[in-house]
Amino acid sequence: MPRSRVRHSPVTIEEPVKAKCLALLRAAGWYAEKVHGEAMQTRGTLDILSCVEGRLLTLEGKRHGEHLTPLQKYTAGRIYASGGWAAPVRDAELVRVMLEVGITHCCRFCLTPLVHPDSQGIDQLTVHCPNANNHEYEELYHDK
Repeated sequence: MPRSRVRHSPVTIEEPVKAKCLALLRAAGWYAEKVHGEAMQTRGTLDILSCVEGRLLTLEGKRHGEHLTPLQKYTAGRIYASGGWAAPVRDAELVRVMLEVGITHCCRFCLTPLVHPDSQGIDQLTVHCPNANNHEYEELYHDK
């Protein structure tokens, strides 16, 4: 009698990046979990949910050149509008730098550091991200 085959989902190119991001966040003391997509899950949920000191950070692993889907843009915009951070991540280095600088000194759309970690007294509301032209969903929730 033939054995039944167990189907495994294929490992995506983004998986090593997601694993590295999770390891970095957990090592820094953040709560971090990978969201495993399934049929009953809300569509558009980002890949990684993390939190520290009441600050929500969600990340979506993407290949270079790929962008958030419309539902992911909507979800990320809602997270931003609620005061959280949501960003596509193509390289774990971005998360390492964010942890080094501190999340409150990073753009809430793309995690780009906005100030040098040694800077003091800078009003974050007046600092503009150098990548503002490349933000994928800012226009959805800007000024709301």
